[in-house]
Amino acid sequence: MSRGWILIWSLLLEALLITGGIALAIFFPATTLWVVVGLVISLPTSLFLMIYFWWAPNNLFFTFVKEGTAKIVARGDSFEKILIQWMDYEVAKKATPVVSKWDVIKGPSGKKFFGGLRFYGLWPLWDIFIYAFSWTNFAQSGDKAGQPVAHDKVLLDFVLLKTDVYWARVEKAEDKNLLPLSVGIILTIRIINPHKALFAVQNWLETVINRIQPAVRQIITTKSFEKWIVEKADLARIIFLALQGKDGNGNFDPTLTDLISEFRSLYGVDIQAFAVQEINPPEEQRQATLKKYLADQEAKGVVVSARAEAKKIIHLAEAERRRLETVFGQIQKFGDLGPALRALEAMERSQNWVVSAPELAGILRRALGTRPSGSP
Repeated sequence: MSRGWILIWSLLLEALLITGGIALAIFFPATTLWVVVGLVISLPTSLFLMIYFWWAPNNLFFTFVKEGTAKIVARGDSFEKILIQWMDYEVAKKATPVVSKWDVIKGPSGKKFFGGLRFYGLWPLWDIFIYAFSWTNFAQSGDKAGQPVAHDKVLLDFVLLKTDVYWARVEKAEDKNLLPLSVGIILTIRIINPHKALFAVQNWLETVINRIQPAVRQIITTKSFEKWIVEKADLARIIFLALQGKDGNGNFDPTLTDLISEFRSLYGVDIQAFAVQEINPPEEQRQATLKKYLADQEAKGVVVSARAEAKKIIHLAEAERRRLETVFGQIQKFGDLGPALRALEAMERSQNWVVSAPELAGILRRALGTRPSGSP
């Protein structure tokens, strides 16, 4: 229902309430006093209920200003004033050498009246400014939690003053090898002047992103994709410094523009942090990179397996050497009897009992000192 019809129906309801009370007093004179008392109580009560549940939600004479937000009051097509609701903050009514008019600054916050209910003026002479805004942020819950979610041309009647996180994508940012990359960036932003954000620029977020993109592309060209993919945090740090007009070491660079200061002074937008979420090459390059990665991992696995097998062989050989040294060291202590005992042990363990008799006989003769029959 349009606000005009809301106002008409509200007046009709109030008129019916008054008419019913008068009719009751005329037809039942004895109830006149009670009718008057009832009207005195019911008229302001019903009016307040209509304001709170019907008028204010539809910005009719009244509006609700939620905590951490501001609303713009316009007279005709021109800016009139700002209504702010934020604990320990207020808007600067006058410009000073350090703040601009309508900057959100520390100060005594306005008193809340029934949850931020405010009278803004006589509609339609005054009205709450409504604008279309598009942005992308991250889902907080559900299946898409942590993923970018786009909000396209949503009608808003407020300006968010609290810090929020926005997501954007920089397309075709070429690396050192001219490989076009898609870079997902995360901007942590707070509006510090609602008047500038809405009236000094057509779309403050779109303008900020468009002006940041060249800086991102310029930094991306200094290294290859393979380097940046493992230095994502360093990439974000260098870009954020470049946005402040500084080089990678934090020194001011006269060839760079201090965009952060410009955004604050021109658009009333404060970029508090910058991060790189992802760096993606074209799909064919992604597949090639993935294949190379898998091949490298497989090659590393083969090398690790081979090294483990070599260590195993060396370990077994060393163990066998030590065993042989121990066993044959003990055998040598028995002289010729030692080899005879080893031969007998071998016959006992072996499943094949075929043993060279002359060889065994020779071992036994040497061990026992016996001679074959018929020898001298």
